[in-house]
Amino acid sequence: MSPVVLERLSLPSRYLLALLREPPRVAQLPDLDESQSEDLVRAAVAHGVAGIVHDALIRANGLSRVAPPALHRLAKLRFGTAAQYLLGSADLSVLARTLDTAGVPWAVMKGPSLAHLGYRDTTVRWSCDLDVLVSPDNFAVALDALMGAGAALLDLNWELQLRLMRSEASLRLPLGTLLDLHWHPVNSAEARSTTSFDVHAALSRRRLVPNEAGVPLIALCSIDNLTVVALHAALSGGHRLVWAKDIERLVTRDTPDWQDLARRATSAHVALLVGIMLRRAATLLGASVPPAAVDALLGGRAQAGVWCIGEHIATPRSLGGMMRTGSAFVLSLRGSPSQTARALATTARSYARGRLTPRRNASDKPGAVGSLSTNPLHHPAGGRQARDAYLAAITTESGTKLAHRARVNPRKVLDDRQISLSSR
Repeated sequence: MSPVVLERLSLPSRYLLALLREPPRVAQLPDLDESQSEDLVRAAVAHGVAGIVHDALIRANGLSRVAPPALHRLAKLRFGTAAQYLLGSADLSVLARTLDTAGVPWAVMKGPSLAHLGYRDTTVRWSCDLDVLVSPDNFAVALDALMGAGAALLDLNWELQLRLMRSEASLRLPLGTLLDLHWHPVNSAEARSTTSFDVHAALSRRRLVPNEAGVPLIALCSIDNLTVVALHAALSGGHRLVWAKDIERLVTRDTPDWQDLARRATSAHVALLVGIMLRRAATLLGASVPPAAVDALLGGRAQAGVWCIGEHIATPRSLGGMMRTGSAFVLSLRGSPSQTARALATTARSYARGRLTPRRNASDKPGAVGSLSTNPLHHPAGGRQARDAYLAAITTESGTKLAHRARVNPRKVLDDRQISLSSR
């Protein structure tokens, strides 16, 4: 980020961005007073980085720069992250044993896989739930097996599930961990219709992640993992700094093959989404993403410049604060450059006329945390007939996607778009 932009941010915002870089860079910043310290904590919580900020303050010898009450809050939040991880690990062991016994291949997305692969410290990366991916044809088997092992199904409104065609069902595991069981990483049917992410291929490349705790952690390969993390961030609005930090950590400690990443993301029609989030992580936090990789994902150097201009148009002023940072632009992204250009033009016009209304995030879904009664998905409706219809629709959609992928040659797609990292 340019010095000019940094100077426009409040001191707590500058602290937040400085603490999220590697190594943390707060030596040249003045100490925070009590009010500014509280602002830092509020922003850290809003962006999901409280534990990361606490750890960075320790590593930067910056504890004395923040007021004691704010430091206490950060330490308490980090302790809560550690406790949540212990409970989640125990529930993950139950899940692993259950799905392995049922013969269902599975992989953890985000959450514990990020904690181990990216941060290697389970006390810093907060995660309120567990996201697990299974293939569409194994979804019903996995659902029944987990319920048989003591998990409670929360999403009981099969009529609504069928109407929305969400790619997940929420359960509560025996020790209280919230589980989102996915048959596709993109939850929205509208967004999913523009992609062709191959779940079966991704599961065939999964890996066991060794860890000192001995948690049975199976994750996607480095390319698929980074793709899913960036895709989730983009579709959720791209505004939380924890998502940029996740990407920065993964490209540093679980570096993908950049050419293969561009090829797979292009084949899955998510290259624009992945590219914009990788560039955001590089711009905000200095992530080690090769510029050529971003150019390839965004359709070439000239086109990448167009998206860069568009993102500046739609970016709210509070880049380091608690509001969205460019979500209007990110949510305009579509499966192809031409579709994105049209959507972006509409977004820009609405923004200029003051009519831009933030869309709800996936993370803002009712009932995600707190009272379950606020979520319409948790109210029973439809019964067995609607459940069977939903499961049948999953199979139909998956079969259609597989047939489409069989007709597409991703290498030819890349050749046609003249994307080549080696030539840059």
